[in-house]
Amino acid sequence: MSKSDVKKLSQVLLSSCLLLSGFLACSPDNCKKMPGLRGVWMQTRSIMTPQKADEMLARIEAGHFNAAFVNVFAYGYAYYESTLLEKHPDLAPDHDPLAYVIERAHQQDIQVHAWLVAGPVGGGKWGESPILSQHPDWAMVSLDGETNSWLNYNRPDVRQFIGDIALDIVENYDVDGIHFDYTRYPYPGWKWGFDSDSAAAFAEEYGLDVDALRYSELPAYGSFAGNPLADVNTAQVLAVFDNGRPAVLVNNYGNGQVILFNWDADERRVAANSEMLDRSIHYLTGENGDVYILRSKTNGEKYGFSGFDRGITWLEDLGKSPIQVTGADVATLDTDGVLVMPNVYLINAQVASNLANFVRRGGSIIFIDGPTPSIRDKNIQTITGMHNRGRHFKETGLLMATGEHEIIPNNDQGLKLKDYQALDAQWRTFRQQGINKLLQDVYQRIKRVAPHVLVTITVAANQQTLAEQLFLDWQAWLEGEYVDLMVPRVYVDQDESLRPIIADWQPALERFGRTTLALKTFSRQGDEYIPKTPARVLAELYQVCASSSKGVILFDIEHTDNDVLEALATGPFSSPSTISTKSRE
Repeated sequence: MSKSDVKKLSQVLLSSCLLLSGFLACSPDNCKKMPGLRGVWMQTRSIMTPQKADEMLARIEAGHFNAAFVNVFAYGYAYYESTLLEKHPDLAPDHDPLAYVIERAHQQDIQVHAWLVAGPVGGGKWGESPILSQHPDWAMVSLDGETNSWLNYNRPDVRQFIGDIALDIVENYDVDGIHFDYTRYPYPGWKWGFDSDSAAAFAEEYGLDVDALRYSELPAYGSFAGNPLADVNTAQVLAVFDNGRPAVLVNNYGNGQVILFNWDADERRVAANSEMLDRSIHYLTGENGDVYILRSKTNGEKYGFSGFDRGITWLEDLGKSPIQVTGADVATLDTDGVLVMPNVYLINAQVASNLANFVRRGGSIIFIDGPTPSIRDKNIQTITGMHNRGRHFKETGLLMATGEHEIIPNNDQGLKLKDYQALDAQWRTFRQQGINKLLQDVYQRIKRVAPHVLVTITVAANQQTLAEQLFLDWQAWLEGEYVDLMVPRVYVDQDESLRPIIADWQPALERFGRTTLALKTFSRQGDEYIPKTPARVLAELYQVCASSSKGVILFDIEHTDNDVLEALATGPFSSPSTISTKSRE
């Protein structure tokens, strides 16, 4: 793309920007040039070698960015010389990525903000956590006893540790900012924070036992979702949701039995789910029966195998050793065992017939989330004792027993729904305060030694998710001295509209004045990165510019197309930078 083509493109987009009447005020002055922060994120792979860092810094300069947010603490490892953290093992011993980037970026008057992934610290695809291997008690714990390689913000020693990391960087490197990322609860937040230390602190502050909020017995209060079967025929309803929807059912057929958890119970949103599954397996098989789990190719081709993987993990966490079987194996299963069907929605006619024969001969099945697309099959109707499909639901409320049964843990406390909601609100507030205390403490510590260093944090765009799922009290951060700048990531793909997302943030942008929106310069299809065109990126950027955003940050430099960099440099980023590297003034 030539410079004249880019100029023409910018003029066309400017005209389009001016036509956004009824959305946001837009004028030639604020659409042509982007004032303030023009940031871009640099991931760890962009700084692994001096050569790679030079390549990325040259691209940053070519795009006329004035700030680089450089990832130097990620998944438990440091990408700088640290006295607190292990340096990433793939870095050359004599390579200090942070020092290298600062020296070269500051020569071009580009700010450097140290980007800290202050939440997940290893595990999974990143390998063993170098932090949690030394401090296993620092990990998040779920209401069902699972652990997550995520630092627990409710612990004062964890908050001190994260603050020490930030201070170590500020005191030893000429950074312009500390930038927090993943400083939130793992999704979904309601599941996490049930470790013994958090429980003790909550009890001390509120006088309440957090174990009661795990809901290992019914009634259990929580967020539930699923794809339910409907219209009970021969099944017995053992538990219901507070709107009357059947939740746990048992059905007798021939010499066998079938238990249906009529929602996605494998999400383990209350501890009672595991208690009921454990009791169900014992009820159906006794002490010695095998536990089978169906890995359905038919179902997997349409819905994937995430449900199967969750089912395996769940059974293993209960101390079971599930035997993986296929649809073809069902006809020969030992009827002393129980077959678990986790999120198996599609069942072909032959497998349905084999399932019915298995139960009639004395076998047992546990369905987790009903096989709704297959409920028209007479064999599925017969073994489940249901004959219709319900509508997908997602709601917060109570799971309640209908009576006494040995698979249902029941301890009616006589509380009303509003009582459970009040308890849940207190527990949510307590966990929000863990993050608030962390940010406030880090902010104050940094400002005492380096008042010019900016403290920033990035968050997701959906405000409801921030509050209800990630437990982020972001309004308090902007009202008080917690951060200098908050960065909502208003990411959209090629065919999505940015307008409603910016509209949601516009009141906060106007009220607080310390918010910068972030854009993504590519889309993804699986593992493939698809760069957005210059026209698309500029169109999004002009919408951000027309809002009250204090600049913009783009993700990320490595996946931003060269044509986009040229369009930025000759268009909205063509004017001189309006910020400086404060630490060197």
